[in-house]
Amino acid sequence: MGRLLDGKAGCLTPYVSGVHPFYNQRCTAENGIKELKEGLGIDSIGKETFWPNAADLLIKGIAYNLLLRLKALAPAPYRHYTATRLQRTLLRVPVLVVRHARRLILRLPALWPHRAAWQAIRLALST
Repeated sequence: MGRLLDGKAGCLTPYVSGVHPFYNQRCTAENGIKELKEGLGIDSIGKETFWPNAADLLIKGIAYNLLLRLKALAPAPYRHYTATRLQRTLLRVPVLVVRHARRLILRLPALWPHRAAWQAIRLALST
């Protein structure tokens, strides 16, 4: 990593190039672990047997990655939501499931306030 000069006769600044972005990216790991614990319950995995618990942790990790993808496709106001809030607003929705011509159709509530966001995500997923 190279050091940056601040323009004063070769005086070195305390900022070392590359270190600041590395630690900024690294510090978000704790936030991801916190979201996994609070939003998906990885802290409540049993400890009796290894393989079922490993599978449970793997499934919850995959679900978290899918939530991150959903968050990336969501409109701007929804991108800062936590995993728990995103589940509450966009995934836990009462729908009417209609089977028509060998297809399942989800009918969203007409007055649901997040309908436009759901439609934008659905459109982004279909392309």
